[in-house]
Amino acid sequence: MSATLHLRDTWLTSQSHPAISLSRWQQHTELLCQLFKAETCLIVQHLDEQAHIVTVKQQQERWTAGETLPWDELLTAMKQGEPGEHPAWQDGLIALDLHWPDTQSFGQILIACKQQPAILDTCLKLAEPVRALIQAELKHMYLMQQLEMLSFQDEHTCMLNPYGFSLMAPRQLNLSRRLGSHAGIVLLENCQSSLSMDEQQTQLRKLARVVHENMREADLAARLDNQQVVILAFVDNEANLQSLESRMKKQLLKTEPSLRVVTGYSFFSPDANIELDPMIAEANAKLQLEKQRLYPQ
Repeated sequence: MSATLHLRDTWLTSQSHPAISLSRWQQHTELLCQLFKAETCLIVQHLDEQAHIVTVKQQQERWTAGETLPWDELLTAMKQGEPGEHPAWQDGLIALDLHWPDTQSFGQILIACKQQPAILDTCLKLAEPVRALIQAELKHMYLMQQLEMLSFQDEHTCMLNPYGFSLMAPRQLNLSRRLGSHAGIVLLENCQSSLSMDEQQTQLRKLARVVHENMREADLAARLDNQQVVILAFVDNEANLQSLESRMKKQLLKTEPSLRVVTGYSFFSPDANIELDPMIAEANAKLQLEKQRLYPQ
């Protein structure tokens, strides 16, 4: 999971970050509302066709910061003005794009006016420094996340290391719980013995490559030790998790037949009050049973 992807999959207001000052964003919102003589000004994050309102300034109470609603519904509701010929004027709505440093969309500043400002071009020029300040904070947040990810990464497999997984996986699990999503742990172990350290590293890289090729971008994968890899996967149901486990096994058998990989899984439903460590322990217990069955000592 890349730094940007992790950020794009999370609402900005879901957790505090030292690079982002929401009080400053609120001041920017109020300034833009005054500049354009607007009825409403919102800073909105856009994700999966949903709009999440980060800050709001409005003449009449209609929306609240932290509210989430369908993106198209919000745009339609804000277009209450008269038509105009200026390319930035959309029937009463002015939209200023906001981006992450890699050019992926963060969202927009939405400004709703009853009438097109007489000096709209001037207003847009004056709004640019405000937009630049907001994007500078997004860039700072992005860079801090990248540095954090580097310290979390295992140099041999490019997966998370145990420290990174112990910090990032609980965050994602809590987010999954809040969103009502299902998740699961898949544990994989290369159970070959009597290998040198170099041989262990080589086989671990082979295992990691297959895992990378078969997991989704939103999932997390980490190296736990010289033999075990763990995946935190987000699924619709337990059958999907079993399918992921089965697909990994088939792909390993096909592409890396020299490996002796055993697996175990643990399923998580959002209404279950279970933490990460018990999930890993449950998956490991199943893995050990499979190891005893396939490779008895």
